[in-house]
Amino acid sequence: MTLLTKPAGGLRSDMIMLALVLLAGLALAAHVALTRETPLHKSPVGFAGLQVWLNAEGVRTHSFPGGWMIDPEPLGLNILPLHDTQLTSHRRRPDDAEALLLQQDEYDVSLSSVRARINVLPTLVILPKWRSGVRLTGLAHPVLLDDEAALETLVSELTRDPNAGFARIRVPFAEFDYEADTGPLTAELYVPQVFASEKCEPVIGFPEVGLMLLGRCWSQGKGKGTRKVKGKEFYLLSDPDLFSNHGLRLADNARIAADFIGTAANGGEVLIDSSRRNWFRSGDSGEEDDYERSWADVKRFFQPPFRALWFGVAALFALTLWRAARRYGPLTGTEAAAASARREAIRARARLMRLTGQDGALVAEYALARRAALGAQLFGPAHGMDARALNRQIAAAFPDHAPALDDALARLRALPPGTRAAEAMTHVNALETILERFRP
Repeated sequence: MTLLTKPAGGLRSDMIMLALVLLAGLALAAHVALTRETPLHKSPVGFAGLQVWLNAEGVRTHSFPGGWMIDPEPLGLNILPLHDTQLTSHRRRPDDAEALLLQQDEYDVSLSSVRARINVLPTLVILPKWRSGVRLTGLAHPVLLDDEAALETLVSELTRDPNAGFARIRVPFAEFDYEADTGPLTAELYVPQVFASEKCEPVIGFPEVGLMLLGRCWSQGKGKGTRKVKGKEFYLLSDPDLFSNHGLRLADNARIAADFIGTAANGGEVLIDSSRRNWFRSGDSGEEDDYERSWADVKRFFQPPFRALWFGVAALFALTLWRAARRYGPLTGTEAAAASARREAIRARARLMRLTGQDGALVAEYALARRAALGAQLFGPAHGMDARALNRQIAAAFPDHAPALDDALARLRALPPGTRAAEAMTHVNALETILERFRP
């Protein structure tokens, strides 16, 4: 029976190819995971439809979930939908199905990251309106509207205006006029949200009463009378239903979106930014993160369901160590392992020879092993295997004792296989006596 083995070089090449294939697979999976549309983006409260519509109207639009740095240079407008009503604190995860339906915040976004993006390029910030129940069920109901007080605080934080106001028009549907380049258009919204701020001017709304649906704002406000801009300009849309997936179908909302966004982008590309942090490649990193990390954040990785995962890893590690110790014994060094392997091989052959009555052959093997051990002892481990070279070195180093050693080894090798044990031991004792004369 012949055992076919593959050359080490070929095996190494196969391992390299396998590693490259695995890396390519991981890169592809990461790309798909980062570029796929999220369920929120495709839900009734998302903006996937806005992206399709703007591209169809000739306004080049991309969606961006985050994950890599991007160059803001080709962008004319960043659309930033917020699904977080509390930008300065962490959201609380729902405990049950009812809490999930009524949760206001889909994910955490920091106020500093929003301001940093406003400082990079023109931005349209879209306030949240609906709780998670609308995304999950596809149905809109007044009970699923976000808390007005939280949204009023959010408007104040974004505009830096402590006197900013927020309200809802309590009618099933309300209309707003918009003056487009092609003529007047009408926006229609269900229970629309409006806001008021001295640091914003209306684009769509009711200027006579100071309420606006869409406003042009300044991050540091504007000077009184002169209207001199002191900070970065951005747009604030208080009701996402004007541009959301289900809102685009109402009245002239879609045409308003194409006209306003195309004009605001000023010929540049449009980005629908659903990322949670500032990924723009820019020297202006914005303000420091408002969140303070604590040990509670670390402890979350040791709470269910992560706790079961850590227990599983610990149990697997302990089982691996125990099984390895039972099978292979304690760890040994490389040299000790090689010497141990040689000893085990010699013991195995000696046992086979004893079982078959081959004492003469056993003694001959013993003589070869003792000569190799003598060479390793006198001249180092590398000189114990080559018999001819070892004989020459022993004869040169020990000319008085080398002939006696050669004679004893020759007698041991000449013993017939069936030699009795007593006679074999006599020759072995004679060899050991001669070996005692050799000292390094």
